[in-house]
Amino acid sequence: MLALNEGIESDNFIRVMVVGNFNQGKTSLTRRLLGLELEGIESTDGIDIHSANCNLDDITWTKAELHTNELNGAHRLAKVVKQNKDSKHKRTPVDADSDKEFTFSSSHESDISFVSKNGNEVEDNISQAVKIRHEGQNGLSDYSNTYSDSDSVTSSVSESAWANSDESADSSSDSDLSEEVWSDEDSHVQVKDINLLAGFSKTLKNAKGKDSSENEQSIHVNIWDFGGQFIYYATHQIFHSKDAIYLLVFDLTKDLDSIIEDDDFPDQKTDLRTCLKFWVGSVHAFVGTEDGNVPKIILVGTHKADFPSNSDIEDKFDKVLDIFIRTKARNHIYTQPFAVENTDPDDRSITEIKKAIFDIGLEKAKSSKVPAKWIQLEVALNEMRHVRKLVKFKDVVDLDASTDSPIKDELQLKIFLKYHHAKGTLVYFDEDKLREFVVIDPQFLVDAFKCIITSKRFCKWRSNLHDLWEKLMETAVLEKYLLNKVWEQDKTHPFMEHRDILLAFLQRLRILAETLYIDEVTGDERGSGKYIVPSLLKVECSKTTLERALEGKKRSLVILGLSLENTTILKTIFERVTAAALGRWPPLEIDGQNLVFQSTAFYLLDLQHAGIISNASDRGVEITVFSQCPPACVENVVCDRFRRFVETVIANEFQRLNSERKHKPFSYYIKCNHAAHGCKGSKKAHCGLDDIKNKYRVCCPDNESHAIITKHALAEWFHGENVAHHETALKKKVTEKDLGKIAQAIGEKWELLGPSLGLNDVDVQRIKMDHRHCTETAIYYLLISWKKKNPVHDTMQDLVKAMKDCDAVVNWDKINNILDEF
Repeated sequence: MLALNEGIESDNFIRVMVVGNFNQGKTSLTRRLLGLELEGIESTDGIDIHSANCNLDDITWTKAELHTNELNGAHRLAKVVKQNKDSKHKRTPVDADSDKEFTFSSSHESDISFVSKNGNEVEDNISQAVKIRHEGQNGLSDYSNTYSDSDSVTSSVSESAWANSDESADSSSDSDLSEEVWSDEDSHVQVKDINLLAGFSKTLKNAKGKDSSENEQSIHVNIWDFGGQFIYYATHQIFHSKDAIYLLVFDLTKDLDSIIEDDDFPDQKTDLRTCLKFWVGSVHAFVGTEDGNVPKIILVGTHKADFPSNSDIEDKFDKVLDIFIRTKARNHIYTQPFAVENTDPDDRSITEIKKAIFDIGLEKAKSSKVPAKWIQLEVALNEMRHVRKLVKFKDVVDLDASTDSPIKDELQLKIFLKYHHAKGTLVYFDEDKLREFVVIDPQFLVDAFKCIITSKRFCKWRSNLHDLWEKLMETAVLEKYLLNKVWEQDKTHPFMEHRDILLAFLQRLRILAETLYIDEVTGDERGSGKYIVPSLLKVECSKTTLERALEGKKRSLVILGLSLENTTILKTIFERVTAAALGRWPPLEIDGQNLVFQSTAFYLLDLQHAGIISNASDRGVEITVFSQCPPACVENVVCDRFRRFVETVIANEFQRLNSERKHKPFSYYIKCNHAAHGCKGSKKAHCGLDDIKNKYRVCCPDNESHAIITKHALAEWFHGENVAHHETALKKKVTEKDLGKIAQAIGEKWELLGPSLGLNDVDVQRIKMDHRHCTETAIYYLLISWKKKNPVHDTMQDLVKAMKDCDAVVNWDKINNILDEF
């Protein structure tokens, strides 16, 4: 095997997302892009993934085996060496400072930002390295000494290869190859695999005399064909990517107000206009840049043969574009739409779409650089996918150690995994128990969910399963017995072998959630063995049920609303919040029925309080708390904790795929919760808390004969720096992992925290200078210095006191979230 210890490569792997609703022609379009016939075509269930190689001079896309590399590891490594040789003579003094090709942002999970070589290095937020090192290293073994050069034939490859590459490529002797010694001042390559060295040498020979840019005129495309059934939207949102290119496919013959019905789930109906708004809105909300320029969405209309003239087609596209006029989401839409006829194998529009994809993809590749040292592990994981779908993190460490030049460092390995998680080539979460596992084939998770949803016939013919299947379809409750039987009957996937960890991933991805109950003997919360699939919820909460749950009970003074800019994704967000909340609290139960509905869910927050989360489809997500112990009033601390949890889930859903968005993805509004409004609160709302927070009282939004005492109403939901209720958590010593999170909660004037922590000005200025490019990293090391100097007085309580004693800006919501372990 060949290994580059230094160097970068352009990431030429482009994901094309073919999206749209049911029965619009997405799968037919995908097959035409791949040059395949349409015989035997069936609607896509879940997601189908295809791979193709394409280059500038060839309009034909060559279908590749899924998960293979652009050509192979040897080809890619050789390209890096060639690029380094070419760039060595072009390098200027300015270039010397632009070697860092990627930076890290710590805002959430898999967020890693890669920048072009001539771009500005981004070091906003605390270093990803800090976060990973202090959140992910516990329980992991050190494999740094497992690799030994003595087990292999080792050579180095150099610039002299360019003079001797003809001989190298033609040599058929393993011993001759192994004895060649090359050295290159820009790149160092070690050789273990003799066969791969031959391929490497041959690539160098073919590239000799060519400019490196000529060798970059190719991309590798992964085409994701998304099923249009509404039920699969639960999985589709997981795989959004800001680096993807989207093809939004719709039937040109359908009017924008025409109803699209789902054959599998006839209760789910919507019009084409709403469907288009949903997909464009989802892309912009979850992975779009603030200005809406990235990623690009190409509009593709099918069935063009049914239109009498081009002017009619142009008019239809204009109407679609008008939906997004004067919105930032409009900027995502590519400058040219395409009308296609999938039944025509010679339709030139297919070629034009390929060209547009190639042009966009090539620009993305130029600005996306990754360490060449990653190539070997990527190739090895691609090979492993043929036989295994889910592996342990330890397996990745061992696999890395088996390569010529292993990454070794667990920090760097996790950066590698998080980058590929963001690309959608694998799934990895560096948190809790999940950090010990890596899903190296994302299709495995989709297939696991699809296996459940498409098992109707299997269950119908088995009397012991039929009623459980009907229960799933009617109430969204998935019994463990049904789950086990459905996964057992699938002999093509090892679902049962990985059942527990599969369920953990599906719950983390908010696709389903195990309901909790309180043990009557111990008072502990336990898993019930039953799961709720939020995307299957279809029964609404009746007025009678709502009134019974709230009858005679005191409620929060106001209903707090979190308004989203794009209401078309509210259903998706509500389903995510429902899954997360079910994993945190037991659902409220009345007469044996869990009060979890399509747009409203009740949760038992503690033995004195319950909370309600609702999807107000015209406005946002609404929350309220009520006392379970009449005539007692609601405790403010419960409202504050409930709010912070819901906010955290919503914020994480947006930031999970797009770390560039730093502001809250919602704004607040309040509705009056006076008894005069019944159980649902006022119809109207006061929007924008800044306008009312300094007023003692404001009128009821519905202009009823009562007022809202603003100070009391807002104090229920926003506790500020009040952390006294965390008595136990405050007494614990802070860990380095805690400090990594706390650093993200401290903002402007952070230097003023130094004296409060007992650090002198010299120490503070030194830390500031050492980490001048990343403020949050500097704050982290400020906290580390404090902890080292105060091995006895290093509790959370000590740190909170210091933060309160200075004028540094502190996000107390984040501090409280850390104490609550959200």
